[in-house]
This record gives sequence, structure tokens and C-alpha cells, in this order.
Amino acid sequence: MSVGRSEVKKFLKNWANTKSKPHFAVLIEGRWGCGKTHFVTKLLEDDSFTDRKPIYLSVFGVADIQSLESSLFYASASTVTKTLHKGVGLAGSVFSGALTFGTGGILGGTANLNKVVDAATAQLERSAKNLDGALLILDDLERCQIPMSELLGVVNRLVEHGDTRVVLCANTDNVNDDHFSAFKEKVVGHSFLLESDPDSALASFNAEVEQPDARELLLKYQNDILDLYGKSGFHNLRALRQFVWQLASILEKMKEGYRQNDKLVQNLIIQFFIFFIEFKLDLSDETSTLTPQDLLGKYDDGKDDVRHVYEFSFDKDKEPTPKERVFRKYEQHNGITTVVTVQQWISILTSGVVDGNRLNAELAQSNEVCQSRSKMGQFPGVKLVSFPV
Repeated sequence: MSVGRSEVKKFLKNWANTKSKPHFAVLIEGRWGCGKTHFVTKLLEDDSFTDRKPIYLSVFGVADIQSLESSLFYASASTVTKTLHKGVGLAGSVFSGALTFGTGGILGGTANLNKVVDAATAQLERSAKNLDGALLILDDLERCQIPMSELLGVVNRLVEHGDTRVVLCANTDNVNDDHFSAFKEKVVGHSFLLESDPDSALASFNAEVEQPDARELLLKYQNDILDLYGKSGFHNLRALRQFVWQLASILEKMKEGYRQNDKLVQNLIIQFFIFFIEFKLDLSDETSTLTPQDLLGKYDDGKDDVRHVYEFSFDKDKEPTPKERVFRKYEQHNGITTVVTVQQWISILTSGVVDGNRLNAELAQSNEVCQSRSKMGQFPGVKLVSFPV
């Protein structure tokens, strides 16, 4: 059962700062991309959350206990200031394979928790001493290669025989280890299911955008973005963050007159969201995958001036194609007339680079700009330019 993030934060703050020793770890569960990492790292960055030394370690790809051992030793022995411990912990995780403190794995693959605890080496003892009084975040448990019995044995050693507060983060649906449930009951005192929180996440992502004009537009159209995010059905905040970052680079390159054209900006956002999420990232579970090149129609290869993304079928009883399913999801039943050429969208999606001159030249020829010009006159300082193809 999911709990509001404010309630989870309240619990964690009380648990992290209580004078009595809880002797258990806390598990933050949630699907990949729901914002678990963003949630816990924001806690570490909040100086009012706890006076404990914060350490963040991703165990993604950590192959054995010796590597974990090295990461913990490296992070816990750091003497840098409090605000840098998170980064040092992460660096320790990344480079753990190259660090060698001691020889051999300390836990020997045993599946018995008591034996695991008893097998701790002097190095782990030194790490545990350094970690005493710290707040340790272990992230990406489902992508760790260490057997869960061994990994949680180390966690148990830290929380049972010291005063380390340990938060575990995992997509438990993807933990393929028969011992996980049994060992979790021995080590984890409380677990929380974290649901995606797009409203606060988008506000945070927007605040990170450095370009003021782009940030202002993102704030203005945040409800449109949230609506698109809801229609996508993916609930993946990492994808949303990538989209915002890439969209900001497009908005920043637009001429001021075009940024003031509400219909143009709105359609650009809709198109880029659909193309980026569905054709670039392809988050769908469907077996058929979409790529940026699929934006072109069946007969559009070699054409540089195409401005329509479509997929039509005259057989209504036929199973819809992946492309048709995308159009239906976002209520684009007649396809999409693009604000720039399809070829430019493909270029942006595949390279991540936005050519400002090309962008504005093609925006000048969009329906949104032409219709606005016919009603209001040409934008001051903006000329209709034919883009050479």
C-alpha cells in the first residue's frame, strides 16, 4: 500500500534522528523511474533533515561482497564535508571494482543470516565503525549482482551491531532472489511503496532549467505537460526529466516572437513529447518497437519537406499498428501536422542537437505562424525564410 511522500519523509526523519537505536533498515519500494532516487537524494541535500553523515551508494552492477566492502570503506572513510558525502559514496560505488582493500569475499556465499553476520572481516568492522552515526542509502538493489542473503547480511551487521541508519531502495518486482523475502523480514523493519509524483517532480525539474526564457515557458505549459504524461501511462519520472531537459534546449533556441505564439509552443510541446517518449525512448511493453525513423510515412523516404506524421488503415477490423496506438493514446486520430519538418524532428531525436537557424526557418513556415501572421500581421523582426532542402 502506497503512502504519501510527506508521510514517508516524516517517518524517516523521526527514525533517522531518534536517540534510541531502531536496529532495522527501511525499504523504499517502487517501479523503475517512479522517483525513488530523486526522493532520497533530496532528503540528503536537506540540512534540516538530519545531522547524520549522509552517504549514498548505488549498488547497480556491484558483482561481489569485496566490491561492496571497498565501496563502503571508501565512502565511510571520507573526510570531505557533509554536503559531498553523497557524491563520494557514488564515486566509491562506480570505482569499487578497481579498489582492493583486503583479499577474498568476506561472506563466502553462505545463505544463512547468522553465518553471514559472523563472517564479517576486520575491514567491514572498520567500515562499520566509520559508518556508525551515518545515514546510508543503498540504491538499485534489484540491479545488484550480489545474492540478497549476503547483501542484507552486511546491512544487518550495520544496523544490529552499530548505529547506522540504512535506507534500501529497490524495485522489488525485479528482485530475482529466492532468499529476498525471508531475509527482508529479518532486516527491514518498515517498507514504503513510493508512487510516481509527477506534479512535484515536474516543478523540481523545471527549477533546474538554467535558461530563464525556457523555464518560464515550461512553467506556463506545465499543465499541458502533465496531461501528456498522464496519457502516456508510463509513470516514469526519469523519462519526464529527460524530456524537460531536451525540450528546454529547443525552447531556448526559438525566436522570441515564436515563443509568444501560444498555439505554436503548445503544438511543439505535444509533438516533441509524443516523439521523444514514444519513438525515441520507446517505453512501451509491446513487442513491436518504434524508432525516430518510423515518424516517416511509407512513401516519405527521401523527402525532406514532409510535415505530417500519419498511419492510415482502411481495414477497421485489423489490429492497430504500434504507430496507430500512439495516435489514439494522445487523441491524434488524424495524425500530426508538425511545426517543423519530420526530418528535423528525426535529427533532433537522434542527435540531441538543435540547430537554431534551421529550427526558426522551419517554424516560420508552420501553419501556426502563417495563420497568426495572416490575422495579426508579421511578427516584428521575424521574416518568412525558405529553408533550403
